[in-house]
Amino acid sequence: FYIDAPSYYAMKVLKFEYDLLKLLRKFSNIEVFYKIHPDRIKEAKNIFDNFCKKVVYEKFEKIYSNYDVILLPTPFSTILGLSLETKKKIILINTKEIKWFKEDLNKIKKKCFIVNADLENANFMINKSSLKKTILKIIK
Repeated sequence: FYIDAPSYYAMKVLKFEYDLLKLLRKFSNIEVFYKIHPDRIKEAKNIFDNFCKKVVYEKFEKIYSNYDVILLPTPFSTILGLSLETKKKIILINTKEIKWFKEDLNKIKKKCFIVNADLENANFMINKSSLKKTILKIIK
């Protein structure tokens, strides 16, 4: 976990990603591909298969151009930095637990659509209507 954001430990984030995929599959007109973290293949292999069109194992740098939108469930991913270098639309899930420097957050907001999630009993709870509205805005 991250000392400044203890809720962001690997298994908690995996559960959040699982919940996100279950939610996203209910939205019509979108196809979801899940890019599995290379360090989580052992723990997560086959968990997400039923909740997305395909689980992607290739490196992000090799596959991102195949997709319209990048959804990042945490700002701690190395993919955030890589995503910011692309021309792709990015949705970043954020919580109040993340203490951004104001200047950094302003830069992120220029490139990302930020959807806030709450932490309830250390579980991530996303505002479903906010996420759906953001996705619909992007894919129009």
